[in-house]
Order: sequence, then C-alpha cells, then structure tokens
Amino acid sequence: HVIISCGSADHTVVIWDLEAGTKRSDILLDEFEHAKNVKYHISSDGTQVIAWCTDSVPFPNLVFVDALNNTKNSVYCHEGLVRHATFSKGSAKII
Repeated sequence: HVIISCGSADHTVVIWDLEAGTKRSDILLDEFEHAKNVKYHISSDGTQVIAWCTDSVPFPNLVFVDALNNTKNSVYCHEGLVRHATFSKGSAKII
C-alpha cells in the first residue's frame, strides 16, 4: 500500500510506504523545471499519477508516473497546451 503526495512548488511526486510509514521514493518532474502552473491527478487505485502544465510551453507538458515501479514517461502534446487530464475508468487510459 502506498500514499502519493505531489509537490506544487518543487514538482516532486513522493511515494510513501503506508505499512512501514517511510518514504519509498521521490520522483522529480524535471520536465517542469520552468513551468509555472502544474496540476496533478492520482488514479483511483493510488498507484499512478499524471501531471500536466497548463501553460503553453515548448517542453514536455504531460508526465505519467508509475508509483509502484518508480518510473515516469513524458510527452509533448496539443502544441504545448493541456487544460485538463484524467484517468479513464480502471486507469487504463489517460484522457
């Protein structure tokens, strides 16, 4: 069991081990180093995060984080402008 916290100032996703009560890992979203407006959505099962920048930017603006595997993937989409992102039912897709 994990708990995920998302830092708005430092753009870090922190994964906490609920049973041990310890920090499991930090995942820095360095893609957003120069971003001003970042939003987050955590999947209903609490194991995945999507983060997106709502500004029109020339760098990757959508990041997917897999908290269980401590991995992330980023993409540049919609000509640098994403207004909202969410997981579909069952977290199978990002909409």
